[in-house]
Amino acid sequence: MTIQEEIQNGESRTLEYKATLPHDSQKWIKTIVAFANGAGGKFVLGVNNQREFVGLAKSVDLFELKDNIADTIGQMCEPQIMFDITAEMVDDAQLLIVNVFPGNATPYYIKALGKENGTFIRLGATTRNADWTSLDELTNRGRHVYYDEFACPNVKVEDEDIKYLCKDFSERAERKITRKDLENLNLIIGNKKDTATNAYAILLGKHDYTSRIQCARFRGTERVDFLDKKEYEGPLCEQIDGAYKFVLNYLSMAVEINGIVHKEKYELPPKAIRELIINAVIHRNYQMSSSVQVAVYDDRIEISSPGSIIRFFDSGRSFVRSFFHPQ
Repeated sequence: MTIQEEIQNGESRTLEYKATLPHDSQKWIKTIVAFANGAGGKFVLGVNNQREFVGLAKSVDLFELKDNIADTIGQMCEPQIMFDITAEMVDDAQLLIVNVFPGNATPYYIKALGKENGTFIRLGATTRNADWTSLDELTNRGRHVYYDEFACPNVKVEDEDIKYLCKDFSERAERKITRKDLENLNLIIGNKKDTATNAYAILLGKHDYTSRIQCARFRGTERVDFLDKKEYEGPLCEQIDGAYKFVLNYLSMAVEINGIVHKEKYELPPKAIRELIINAVIHRNYQMSSSVQVAVYDDRIEISSPGSIIRFFDSGRSFVRSFFHPQ
């Protein structure tokens, strides 16, 4: 996707633009910090709020501006943020693009404000102060320790639950899953007395009441009047199955005719919808008291997930992800 296409789509979790660089450095440096704490992003100069490519003033020295931005990021941010600055001409307008890379040493913050007040995250197209759950998540990620691997002493490891997980996962992955596999994925901490992790509790639906998916079908294009709503709780894979079927139930079906063959086709690709639901579940922050939400409108589907980017079962993600896909 070109920078023109990105700009026309509007600001997002990974894109922000301004006509000129604000004189108050904190007004833009917090966005740089938020990008580093999340999935990275582009901070573009030379584009106004109407998405018009106005370009930088001809009097601006690009080399001096680049150096100023680089020095400001280096002096104001902690730890060191990785970024790249490039210039690009679009419709005779001179743009400057600061491409911020996602960091591994989170949380990144503004030194003058301190870690508690100077850590920022990206929520949609806005930059916000990180609350305690997001700060905790970022701190754990920077230490390479993760919430899903923490012990969950309130949940007991039961033989029936182990059998359920192994059977369900075996059917979904189309290969035999054993108790040893669950231990290797850090679902169980093996010792003299087996201990459940948060991942074990989440997959079984025994985590807490917020570990669920809320689905709603709204009338028209606004979140005002709903025609139907359902909440899916219990084992995580079953939640995904339920939400996926809910969405398909409200998608229009067209008939594609190719000679004598009639083929039914959904208005949106089902595989893409299932993948979006899976991503929302995998990447959500299970420390936040909120739920994954799936909203179906007349003209679109919106899927939201609590929290910023979070690693979930990363050591075996490609393996675990196969559990969620239909056979």
